[in-house]
Amino acid sequence: MKSGGGLFRKILVVIQYATAITLIVATLIIGNQMNFLSKKDLGFDKEQVVYLKMGWRAGRKYGELLFNEVEKGSGVLAASLTSNTLGDGSLSGNGVTVGEAVGDEAKSEIHKVLAVDDGYLNALGLELTDGRWFSRDFASDRKEGFVVNEAFVRYFGLENPVGTKLARNSQKGSIIGVVKDFHFRSMHTAIEPLVMFEDDRNRYWNIALRISPENMGNTIERLEAAWTSVIPDIPFSYEFLDDQIDQYYKSDRDFALVFQVFAGLAIAVSCLGLIGLVAFTTRRRAKEIGVRKVLGASIGGILQLLSFDFVKLIVLGALIAVPVAYYTMSQWLENFEYRISINAGAFVLGLLITIGLSWISVSYLSVKAAKSNPVDSLRTE
Repeated sequence: MKSGGGLFRKILVVIQYATAITLIVATLIIGNQMNFLSKKDLGFDKEQVVYLKMGWRAGRKYGELLFNEVEKGSGVLAASLTSNTLGDGSLSGNGVTVGEAVGDEAKSEIHKVLAVDDGYLNALGLELTDGRWFSRDFASDRKEGFVVNEAFVRYFGLENPVGTKLARNSQKGSIIGVVKDFHFRSMHTAIEPLVMFEDDRNRYWNIALRISPENMGNTIERLEAAWTSVIPDIPFSYEFLDDQIDQYYKSDRDFALVFQVFAGLAIAVSCLGLIGLVAFTTRRRAKEIGVRKVLGASIGGILQLLSFDFVKLIVLGALIAVPVAYYTMSQWLENFEYRISINAGAFVLGLLITIGLSWISVSYLSVKAAKSNPVDSLRTE
């Protein structure tokens, strides 16, 4: 009966440690992925970019007037009218034909589009890799010019993209430039082909502004004053691009926090279970410990003897946890088109954390048992 009780305790400890190690490893991998996302090059500079969000109706009526008010204001380094913000992932799709297919509606494909103006390149810090950007020096750009990203060039296999004919819905023209790929959606998805074009000045509903990092509060106040003077009947609406992008990963950060909490609880429960098993084992092996001390065993030797059994349980739990954690995290990482590779580091660190905390937890009882008077244990037996 005693043996059965001891076996049950050991099985329970193994399960607890398998759970704890799985959660610790998962927490480490999630943290590494979130750190990777925060440091990955987005293809544009998200810092100090603020959007004035007018909405479609106000944009059509007041967009150009408000833009003229804020473009040259103090603290504004660059400005652009644009249809969508990069932080909401809401770019629309239009029918696009390329090259010899231009004009053939049957060959039209839906691709993401973004209306911008000549100031967008500097406002967002995009990198031009071929051709040129939209310019007020070329009146034809507004009706016939298109700038595409590298993903678009790859998708259509364009060897010399600049000058290639392109049509967006009924608008026909040619590619005048190519920009380096940038993440206009979250890194859960791959960068898609993108077509940028200039629209009529009354067809934008957002203004993108790169502002100086100095006295940002004063700059926002001036932007609000300009907004109120132009659009008095609509509350001032603005948002920083970096805050919008952070929202992409809010659910992932919440997921990471949940894992951290449960990992902490799991390791606490596991340590308590191990302490209980140590107490049970030292009582059951009191006579053996007493005999070993009488025969000259050192405290360190007895501590090693007791601890070795518990380390074996932790290692057994790790053997269960490793494949479970690997499979679970591989599935989670599949949600990201851009992700880290799972390596042994997280598993080794997770195991070391578990063993370290467990060693601290059981050392007190093990040392206490090793220091006990062997005569007492032998007398009770």
